[in-house]
Amino acid sequence: WVRQGGSLSLPPDSRAAHPPSHVGTTVGVTVNGGPSASVPVQLLGPGDVTGVAGQQVIRSDPSPGARTFESNYLALVEFDDPGLPWLFTPASASSGQLRPWLCLVVVREQPGVLLAPAGRGALPVLTIGAPAVPERELPDLSDSWAWAHAQVALEGASGPAAVAAALAGDPARNLSRLVSGRLLAEQTSYLACVVPTFEAGRRSGLGDDPGAAQGPAWTLAEGMPPVELPVYHHWRFATGPAGDFQSLAMAIRGRPVQDGFGTRPLDLSTAGLGLSGTDDAQELLGGALLALDAPANRWSDPGLATRFAGALRTVLNLGDAASPAEP
Repeated sequence: WVRQGGSLSLPPDSRAAHPPSHVGTTVGVTVNGGPSASVPVQLLGPGDVTGVAGQQVIRSDPSPGARTFESNYLALVEFDDPGLPWLFTPASASSGQLRPWLCLVVVREQPGVLLAPAGRGALPVLTIGAPAVPERELPDLSDSWAWAHAQVALEGASGPAAVAAALAGDPARNLSRLVSGRLLAEQTSYLACVVPTFEAGRRSGLGDDPGAAQGPAWTLAEGMPPVELPVYHHWRFATGPAGDFQSLAMAIRGRPVQDGFGTRPLDLSTAGLGLSGTDDAQELLGGALLALDAPANRWSDPGLATRFAGALRTVLNLGDAASPAEP
């Protein structure tokens, strides 16, 4: 994750409890070296967000409208701001984890799944209800921390100082990413949506007063009611038929081959190396593909291999041993 700005004391993002939707803090202010003053401030949280600027989205994979996306890949969306997924999360990291205030959901297009134009709020609304099953279409938000990533391209040295410098430098060298962990099916149409993960963000995006709303935007449970989610960004795509690298590799099957497959006998009886005892001598020359039971020793006379190599080495070195005075 990436957090930029001043250092604030925020409650830890504990897996045992969901972070609060709003957090206040106190900021010290000093003017011209005079006495300092403490000012209470209310931090912006997920309930204060009503949209995400379209310029923030720099890439979607698969691309919008794709019809042959490989089903063993994962859908993702990337943002220009490396700290965007955690910008409005009112918590600090705990045990190396910090959940984002938004996530990417990928739902199968089917009866009961509807993306409607803006209603009470300014955002489109994704509705998942019967006959679709919301708990099968939505991810577990307790794992949302694992599907939001920041990326920084460094030049030379690495480490915290280099990362901080890269984040403050060329914006083309950093980004953030949301990934959907959903395993896709072949030849299926999907709707990918960036939605809030906090209940306060969900209500605010729908145009309702978030009030004192707390907790996650949804909780997976068997028989859960229909879910309405405001959508910050969306696109549609479909997967293609089987035939990607993984499916083709898994389709490989072995088959019996005839004796001697992958080898060819090479006659060494007239090799011209001055070796004795080479009558009817052969070596099995191996090719690129061999049978699993191909013989490890391919010389008709195992002792000939060392003698042949020595005689061949002498012939190959004759050029270096020749005197420059020789014609």
